[in-house]
Amino acid sequence: MIVLADGLVMGGAAALVAAVAGVSGGLLLVPVLSDSMGPLEVPWWPVAGVMALGLVSGVAAAMAPAVLAGRQDPAAVLAGRSGAARGGPGRPVLGLVLVVAGVVATLLASRTQEVWIFAAAVLGLLGLVALVPLLVALTGRLAVRLPLAPRLGVRDAVRHRMRTASAVAAVMAATAGAVAAGIGVNSQYVEARESFRSLTPIGTLSIGAREVGDAEWARIRQAAQERLPGVQPVEGFVPVNSRGRMIPLFPDVTLECTSCGPTTYHLSEVLVGDQRLLSLIQGGNDPRAAAALAEGKAVVFNPSMVRHGRLSSAPASKDPPLTPESSRCRPSWRRRPTLR
Repeated sequence: MIVLADGLVMGGAAALVAAVAGVSGGLLLVPVLSDSMGPLEVPWWPVAGVMALGLVSGVAAAMAPAVLAGRQDPAAVLAGRSGAARGGPGRPVLGLVLVVAGVVATLLASRTQEVWIFAAAVLGLLGLVALVPLLVALTGRLAVRLPLAPRLGVRDAVRHRMRTASAVAAVMAATAGAVAAGIGVNSQYVEARESFRSLTPIGTLSIGAREVGDAEWARIRQAAQERLPGVQPVEGFVPVNSRGRMIPLFPDVTLECTSCGPTTYHLSEVLVGDQRLLSLIQGGNDPRAAAALAEGKAVVFNPSMVRHGRLSSAPASKDPPLTPESSRCRPSWRRRPTLR
């Protein structure tokens, strides 16, 4: 009960200190990292969940030492003899099997979803945890070559290998979790950086609104010109259905993926406008593109979006495609000005 109480107190204290430090550090770092974030908001329920997890982790980490302490002979403990709690060398065969299975599963899962990679890594980590008592016992053979203080420490760790194994396993699990989180965050950052494509040139201001009429657009245009004198607006359009709701169109592209098979995904929203909008997007005048646009053709900047000389587009929702025969989604056009 004393060992479990220690785990409860230390786990609760660690969770409280970590929550205060994390929230305070986040609030202090947000103005430094970016001046466009805000308003600041602390998600208290997730923070409370993490604190509860830390509290439970502290109690769970104390379970094994508490059981070992409960099995000791009080007379032997009072006499300074606690050899009954040393424990065995563990299960090396099971640990080796789990480590090999985890490595193989990780290699096989590297081409699948992240959840399977995580599951395979956990399998290998459990194998390492099973091998920790054996590895701690093997370190005792190196004690004779160490100076006095490290030799005494290693021998004490080997005598109480179960206590040492618990600490080593906890540190190893925490390190593996931190490394996995770092790899995941960095991978997402690199993917976002490499796949970023700006829809409009840098420095372009886009003004849009939903379900507004011509009168509202006139007031929006007038307000924009008052705030930005001398700026010439370039109008863009989006289709609306018979109910007046906007239905943004997206290129419907099917590409062949060698590892995942045919996949369909939506790219950036299709912009509808005249030659001024085309010049804005291109950053200059292209006579061939302007001539094609004047003939009623679509101008694309990625050849993979064209199939048999046609560009296929669809709304973002699961509504039927926009066709003249569709009574519910017959498109009209509504202005959405883009200011340069």
